[in-house]
Amino acid sequence: MFPALSAQRKTMADAGEGLNRAGVDVVPWVPLRDRAQPVRCSLVAVGVLAWAGGATVFFRYPLFSSFGLIFGERCDGRMIVYFHEHLFNALRGKAQLVSPGFFYPVPDTLGMAPAFLLNLVPYAILRDIGCDPFLAFQLLLVVLSLVCFVACLVIATRYLQVRAWIALCAAGLVTFANNLSIKAGVGHTNLLLLYYVPCIAAIALWGIEDFPRIVPRTIAGVAVAAALLALLFSTDVYTAWMFTLTLLIAAGAVMALRSRSVAAVMRQHWRPLTVILAVGAIAFGVAFVPFVLIYVPVRSIAPPLRSYQEYLSFAPLPGDIVNVSSWNLLWGWLTGLMRLRQGSETMLAVTPGMTALFLVFAFVLRKGVLGRVDGLSQV
Repeated sequence: MFPALSAQRKTMADAGEGLNRAGVDVVPWVPLRDRAQPVRCSLVAVGVLAWAGGATVFFRYPLFSSFGLIFGERCDGRMIVYFHEHLFNALRGKAQLVSPGFFYPVPDTLGMAPAFLLNLVPYAILRDIGCDPFLAFQLLLVVLSLVCFVACLVIATRYLQVRAWIALCAAGLVTFANNLSIKAGVGHTNLLLLYYVPCIAAIALWGIEDFPRIVPRTIAGVAVAAALLALLFSTDVYTAWMFTLTLLIAAGAVMALRSRSVAAVMRQHWRPLTVILAVGAIAFGVAFVPFVLIYVPVRSIAPPLRSYQEYLSFAPLPGDIVNVSSWNLLWGWLTGLMRLRQGSETMLAVTPGMTALFLVFAFVLRKGVLGRVDGLSQV
């Protein structure tokens, strides 16, 4: 079925068997490029149509008001637009970057809020072509949603190798998530900066496709992904920190569950791993400089940090697994019977029905994937 790939796997397996006889742990490694599936142009075209449908619903209030309305509540929404305009003026030399007039006369206060640094270039382009600040900000969010949707579609089809219709659904769920609509639509529009995360992941995967070989695209992909991650801290620190924390937790879980395989890969490919880590660290360090310049001065004028006990008071409890608020039409009665705590954040919880369906779907999909792998191994 795949003669070239099968021959390569057999050669690597034979080499691994010979090294195992010598007492050395070997993990056969097939480059990601050989396992990746091509993304058809027709699928991308269908994806753009699917995105257009989702965007019409997600951004319906701005669209159907001819952009008379924008995402975000009155105070936070106007403040976020102001900071984008401040960055635009700083780019033109008409304002000092780290000292927006919003906090006049206190200087070095840009770090009092998300700095939106990654948004500067697309926002400036939209302003230069004649969009007013509010329209430019709203169009920026729409464009970011398209880029996020396509990145999710590419990751799902090329690297995760899921079926096209599942990839389209996954891209739609990531891009137009209900909690993003609730939280960003009524207040914290900066949460939509999550749209950068799939883009960073797609660039990183593209860069390491040839691993363990180090080629120019490896250096470029890793450097760009690391730099974008660092700049994400200067765009929305909450998004960047939670994404980084998730990566660290995932890496720790992999090391704990597959410790022997991880150790074997590190021994076999320590040279390319060292190059990748070095390139990533250098690119991240250079791109992290704006974060230091923006946020370090704020520590001298900001109030003391909140206590750890205060953070714990907002932590989820076991009951929050099913807590979807008392006003939920389907599950509201359950929260009343279980005497669960109430709060505005509970409407973002996953419903018990969705949880059950997800577990069943994951089990069926895993069985199907295992079956396909077994069939390929026999071929």
